[in-house]
Amino acid sequence: MLLILNNDNINLNDLEIKNKKVSFFLNENKMNGLYIKYTKKMIEIENKYYLKINDNILPIFQKLNIYNRLKYIDNDIFIDIIKNDITKVIYEDKNEYLILSFKSTNENNFIKIHISQWNV
Repeated sequence: MLLILNNDNINLNDLEIKNKKVSFFLNENKMNGLYIKYTKKMIEIENKYYLKINDNILPIFQKLNIYNRLKYIDNDIFIDIIKNDITKVIYEDKNEYLILSFKSTNENNFIKIHISQWNV
């Protein structure tokens, strides 16, 4: 079961990285990963998609030490998304939202950021 948060105003003290996993604590319950219902504002430039990042979620990037993943395009902040069959479906669907998740790190301690399709 996943807990998908409905806002991006989380308590950063409840977020931690331990043993190459991102965890979020809700009361005494530990959730593996952080999943957020997020407004889908994506653009396509060349061979990548870019997801617009709002100011409310920037502290998560700072807490997870992934602020360097942000890209500035026309005075807005984005993260790049790999273009593949799954992200193409997400980009082209008519949903207003997607799921933005922070789950784990790779062998270089690089936080993996994922997007998933929002299905109501």
